[in-house]
Amino acid sequence: MLKRFLLLNGLATIGVVMNHAAGWGYTALFWFTFGEWGDVNFSAVGSPSYFGLRFIEQLIAFSIAAFLVVSGFFIAFAARRSASVSWGTVRSRIVYLIVPYLLWSAAIFLFDFVQGERYTPRQYVVRLLTGGVTDGYYYVPMLCQMFLLSPLLVRLARWNWRVLLGGTAVILLAVQSITYLQIMGTAVPTWLTFWTQAWLFPSNLLWFTLGIIVGFNLTTFKEWIGRWRWLWLATAVLLLPLGILEWEFWQAISGEPFLPTRLTLLDMLYAAAVIFSWLAFENFTPPRAQNLNDLGAKSYGVYLANSPVLDVTARAIAAILPFIMLHQLLLQPILWVAGLGIPLLLMAIVGNERSPVRTYYKYIFG
Repeated sequence: MLKRFLLLNGLATIGVVMNHAAGWGYTALFWFTFGEWGDVNFSAVGSPSYFGLRFIEQLIAFSIAAFLVVSGFFIAFAARRSASVSWGTVRSRIVYLIVPYLLWSAAIFLFDFVQGERYTPRQYVVRLLTGGVTDGYYYVPMLCQMFLLSPLLVRLARWNWRVLLGGTAVILLAVQSITYLQIMGTAVPTWLTFWTQAWLFPSNLLWFTLGIIVGFNLTTFKEWIGRWRWLWLATAVLLLPLGILEWEFWQAISGEPFLPTRLTLLDMLYAAAVIFSWLAFENFTPPRAQNLNDLGAKSYGVYLANSPVLDVTARAIAAILPFIMLHQLLLQPILWVAGLGIPLLLMAIVGNERSPVRTYYKYIFG
């Protein structure tokens, strides 16, 4: 089962790259409509390209949940012989996250500066603390919060995991309820909407907690998900198209021509079904499983590097081969290969035994 979690981490890594590539797909669809950068144009909403991007987003909607379940599982593994996880372990996990994060953030800030972007010192600090450096970096401060909460979560999981799971599920429902109210245009107090932000822990605490609980009750969990494995798979297949239709419904309710997707309760159920299906069919070995396993071990480095790589790649394509930006069937595969391949190539170069910077590998990629 340990290897199964690493493979899941590899799948989630591919999913994150595809999600970030889809973000550039929307940018091309709405801001590069006539072969050059211009004002926003939402006329492509409802087109085949639009629904192709929506399908990709929905397909990989399990990715962040999977990352967090795996992280929680390994926290339980670290605390298996004690009543709680030690603060030394927590500190080492946070340092492992923060140092490469600060390095890549500094590189992105420098790139922005060269492009003419200027921020105040306060804006730099806020963007670092909230993961607003670039799309996707919100995950780092959020995961740090999870690790800070892990000693308490481990103790509660050992005391009564059902109460803990139910409590985090209630928190998730509360956050999602606020999100739905916002979509419908209902006035919600600022102090409530603050807690729905992606870089804060409440909206994703359930997944990290679930990973801890599974880690402490692995035998029971394996028997339970194995018994219902075909149900999980059927549920995942059913919720894939339903999730697309649900967001189209909320977009219509909002009155906006385009509403950037946010995870809904249906998406959460889909994520759970995908994760449970993957773990339940333990005897299924995907093609190139060893490569997927290796990718799972390098997930954090790929996570940090793929956003700036995709940024540079998409801008280069727009400048040199703009017609590609108009065709998602061309653009998306190129971005997938670049977003996954270039970070892995950089990691291989830095980690090579002849590399003069090999000793700094862990500070660059984690």
